[in-house]
Amino acid sequence: MVSLSLPSDSVPLEQLISVLADEHDIPRTVSIQVMSWFGSIAQGQWKLKLDMLIKEVGLGVLKPHMVPTTATLIIYRLIPSSKNQFIKSTY
Repeated sequence: MVSLSLPSDSVPLEQLISVLADEHDIPRTVSIQVMSWFGSIAQGQWKLKLDMLIKEVGLGVLKPHMVPTTATLIIYRLIPSSKNQFIKSTY
């Protein structure tokens, strides 16, 4: 959006999807799905919800530094070891 000088409050949907498809090989369906997670699509325009985007970026940055909660540790101890591989891999 920045390189195209597009405002975040009203982005021409087709223009952005075409750039992502042509220059980065991102399928159009994927672009639309991700855009719907981080904004609203109406009348050929996408409106970015910046607070949602910032929240997800923040979570991604902080996730490696998360400390398991007491509840997670209790569940980890209660579930047989063969079933808690997911919990082990995330903490």
